[in-house]
Amino acid sequence: MHILVAGRDTKQLTDRDFVWTVEGELVMMPPDICDCPDCGCERSVVGLASSGASTMFQVIDHPAMTRDEYSQAFADGLARQGYEDVDAEAVADYHL
Repeated sequence: MHILVAGRDTKQLTDRDFVWTVEGELVMMPPDICDCPDCGCERSVVGLASSGASTMFQVIDHPAMTRDEYSQAFADGLARQGYEDVDAEAVADYHL
């Protein structure tokens, strides 16, 4: 299964990049985008485990992860971030 995970290739960082995630953790597009032009949420991802944001992420092939495990990781991450009324399976499917 191809999934989005947080990256940490500091050689490619620019002064507009930030990395507040754990390398290799599953990430998702932010559920909310604010109106602040300096925030960066419109160009970043959110870590499902750390709840941190990052502009550095990559697609990897994770052959051992099942679709159920992937959906459960989204359900856990969204609930931890306060999004309990969100259809986690639909959000997970959107990111595949």
